[in-house]
Amino acid sequence: MKTDLKTQIMAQVTPDLNQVEQALEENLAPRLDLVKQIAAHLLFSGGKRLRPLLFIHAARMCGYRGGHEVMFSTMFEYLHAATLLHDDVVDGSALRRGRDAAHTLWPAAQVVLTGDFLLARALDIAARTNNSRVIAVIAEITREMSEGEIDQLDKKGRIDLTEAQYMKIIERKTAVLIQGACRCGAILAHASDAKENALADFGFHVGMAFQMADDLLDYTATATQLGKNPGADLREGKLTLPM
Repeated sequence: MKTDLKTQIMAQVTPDLNQVEQALEENLAPRLDLVKQIAAHLLFSGGKRLRPLLFIHAARMCGYRGGHEVMFSTMFEYLHAATLLHDDVVDGSALRRGRDAAHTLWPAAQVVLTGDFLLARALDIAARTNNSRVIAVIAEITREMSEGEIDQLDKKGRIDLTEAQYMKIIERKTAVLIQGACRCGAILAHASDAKENALADFGFHVGMAFQMADDLLDYTATATQLGKNPGADLREGKLTLPM
């Protein structure tokens, strides 16, 4: 009996997914229970773990055998979760991954600061790699994602947004993190420039396609399918490619 591609892929990565889940919990390590509650509300609500998985398999593909790839991969999920906590506060989103957004359950200031905590954890784990290039990539990703969100906010309500401007926004808000996960996997393994650049290019295109698909689903999917209320981009005045 033939299985579809998604089932085949999931069968291959399920052991890694289980290890990532465990590592995310073990490395969170907040001193305050409140921080743990807010972070866990988002972190353990069913994310795909795409970014850590890409990092893990990029590192292994390039020959990394250090045994720390799963722990190091959590920096990408912590960074991703930090941006989601911040974004939901900025956008006023009511749902995230099928659950009430964190800022609807706790004060917005506490949620924003928990996002800052997750960013700090990502930087701490990057430092544990003892690789200055990994640290530099994480810092650059953080800067690019912040500026991408600011750029999108600045362009809210504009009907003259060009396709090129849209592409630049999604590159900075989404693609750079997925690209960085692939690049850092190669860096960790001390891969050749050719392999590193090939993996980074792959991650970039995956990230661009991922965001374009997400923007399309905002118009075509249900709240149950999305895990958040559809039509949010239009309501918030964000012109995306489907429009």
